[in-house]
Amino acid sequence: MIYAVANDQALVANHFSKAEQFSFFTHNNSLIANWENPAANAEASCSDKSAIITQLQTMKTEVVIVRNIGERALAKLLKAGIKVFQVGQKTEVKAATTSDLLELNHPSQGRASTQYNKNHHCEDRQQANRCCGQSNKRHHRSSRSGKACCS
Repeated sequence: MIYAVANDQALVANHFSKAEQFSFFTHNNSLIANWENPAANAEASCSDKSAIITQLQTMKTEVVIVRNIGERALAKLLKAGIKVFQVGQKTEVKAATTSDLLELNHPSQGRASTQYNKNHHCEDRQQANRCCGQSNKRHHRSSRSGKACCS
């Protein structure tokens, strides 16, 4: 079994996608490799964040250990068949695989992305304005089609 620990220096990183690196361990806690996270810098793009999932899959990671993770990243990991466990406090990287862990098995257990929700809401409003050409109408998402509708 391969474990990946999102970390900053010697501690499990406070946030999954902003971790400085990922350390990969075997089931007996032997270090396999360290990988520098391209999404750790402020100018990171969506493709940099996608590279995390790709690298985890390339390393045949079965378990990721995090301190905090967003709901969107958690959903992507779960969809990829990677189990996600959370440490409850500051934990040294080498102790992460043997510490008390909480399994996260649903995206709602991750932190909501206020930035994504803010941007997504604006995109919905812009799309709805294009559909009827008026910004003063009430817009909502159709539960069946998922498309913006005017009312």
